Amino acid sequence: SILPVAVDQIAWFESAGDYVALHVGRARHLVHLALSRLEGRLDPSRFMRIHRTSIVNLDHVRSFRAIPNGRFVAELHDGTQLEVSRNKARELRALGE
Repeated sequence: SILPVAVDQIAWFESAGDYVALHVGRARHLVHLALSRLEGRLDPSRFMRIHRTSIVNLDHVRSFRAIPNGRFVAELHDGTQLEVSRNKARELRALGE
């Protein structure tokens, strides 16, 4: 079926095999599309690829928090915590300097 979803309502995107899962509130919707292809369609000022498996809507991010081993997690307003890749963590650290 086709379900229209406003992009600003999507908290994050997750790679799910040949699909991308859109997380909207407590709902999860699948779209047959590669995450890399989707990334090219998103506004980079609003969406950030934080890991090879996930893209977050920055409007839904409460904070990027350092955790042990030099890693970061993105904590969303709904309490979801997503791992940030090492490369993206280095970029975030550089922004804070």
